[in-house]
Amino acid sequence: MNRQLRAQTDSGQAIILLVLALVGVLGFAALAIDGGNIFTEQRRAQNAADNAALGAAYDYSQGVTSLGTLTTSARANAALNGFDNNGTSNWVDFYSPPTSGPYAGNANYMQVVITRTVPTALARMDAELGADPYVREMLEFLSGGTHRRGIVPWSRQAPSD
Repeated sequence: MNRQLRAQTDSGQAIILLVLALVGVLGFAALAIDGGNIFTEQRRAQNAADNAALGAAYDYSQGVTSLGTLTTSARANAALNGFDNNGTSNWVDFYSPPTSGPYAGNANYMQVVITRTVPTALARMDAELGADPYVREMLEFLSGGTHRRGIVPWSRQAPSD
């Protein structure tokens, strides 16, 4: 009799543990899928920022000094890489001089910042975790002085807002 009563009270424990384990496994799967997606988009944004800054630096080396023309060149090169500055899912900004980073305010440098909204497929916890849904990359180029022309390696920086 005692065995029958015990079997009846323990019968649902396995299902509860299985459901809790399944929630944990799905959470890790969501993290892996969305983390991979964010990493891929970060690399795409970095490559586009590199290309956009190279295009503007090339135009500058050819004698173009108009900020509007350099901005158009940078945005056109970013658009070739899928970042069309549509104001909804991605933004491409060109600064000369840079507005942030170690060369902020230095007129010898240019900066391209690509910001992209990265939608998550499974993980919808970004508000609770305080995650930034944007990918930002910038690239600085040394562009001034006749004896100092050259490229300064890119640097990653976290968003300031």
